[in-house]
Amino acid sequence: MSPPPTLRAATREDRASIAAIYNAASPSAPPPSEAEGAGFHKLTSRVFATNVLSRALLKRLGFREVGVHEKHAPLDGVWHDVVVVEKLLLANVR
Repeated sequence: MSPPPTLRAATREDRASIAAIYNAASPSAPPPSEAEGAGFHKLTSRVFATNVLSRALLKRLGFREVGVHEKHAPLDGVWHDVVVVEKLLLANVR
């Protein structure tokens, strides 16, 4: 069995991507959002199943939970499930 993958710190690009997701998902963001303007039709993400606060925030931002990846990510030597979420950007769904 191979060792678990090494986790890395978020980069500036990662943080910019996260900011774009929240801007696109925010009800107060003026249409079209950055993601819609770039032609994206869907935003997707994953969150640890035990992170109930983030899951609640994503739900308030219009994301829906679409599945679970079991034993997907190691943290401190323990494998954790992650919940997959998505938000359709209806302006670009044809």
